[in-house]
Amino acid sequence: VFSDILTRRLLFFHRLQNMSEQRPSMTHVNNTIVGQNSLAVESAVQTAYCLGYKHKYVSSSCNLTGDADVLGETYAHWFSLAKQVSSGCERSKVLLKQSVMSLVDKEEVASAMISACEDGEKFCFIAGGEPTVRVVGDGKGGRNQHLALRASFAMSLAQTRKPLLCCLLCGGTDGQDGATTAAGAFAHSLVVIKEMEQAAKSALERNDSFSFYSQSQERDDLLVTGPTGVNVMDLHIFLFHFEKALT
Repeated sequence: VFSDILTRRLLFFHRLQNMSEQRPSMTHVNNTIVGQNSLAVESAVQTAYCLGYKHKYVSSSCNLTGDADVLGETYAHWFSLAKQVSSGCERSKVLLKQSVMSLVDKEEVASAMISACEDGEKFCFIAGGEPTVRVVGDGKGGRNQHLALRASFAMSLAQTRKPLLCCLLCGGTDGQDGATTAAGAFAHSLVVIKEMEQAAKSALERNDSFSFYSQSQERDDLLVTGPTGVNVMDLHIFLFHFEKALT
């Protein structure tokens, strides 16, 4: 079985197994979970190690749910606070820890993020789950593209004079995000430049994130993989690397 439901609900498969055992015609059936979101997250973590991310600066969490708009703004808030921490702001450490733990409730994730900022090391946070989008428009998109655009929009509003080294990838493991040809999209502070802020705001209001990402001529910030044949929910990969503050 490939599971696209949250870990805490996997009891369903055990009940299914019990039902099979109670039917003579199904006694030969054995249900085994061979793919689920936590395995996808762990594979991404191992890939981060292979790419040179130090173990102490790689964190992960599963079971992310909730509103995609709120989650996108939360990631952008981390981005802003992490930059302030890297500049030596003590108050931002407290705020960053509170923000991280409000989402994942894992102190080690917050500690790793703060340590990476202070040490000038690159950081990787990998999350799995399946947030939701409140559809109010007639545009074209999916939850991952919407979340990425929401994060990009929030990042652009907090942008300083020079680009910050931060990127977020939101993608569906099945290779299709909503009724589009994309699996998801990238979010960073240059997706929504000042001249495109109104267009981005309109796209979010109309649930038209795919159209917004498709119109970019300079970069291809859509994630296009084609159908994978496997659905184990979504993956979010949040990367940043800020220079260590001079003391």
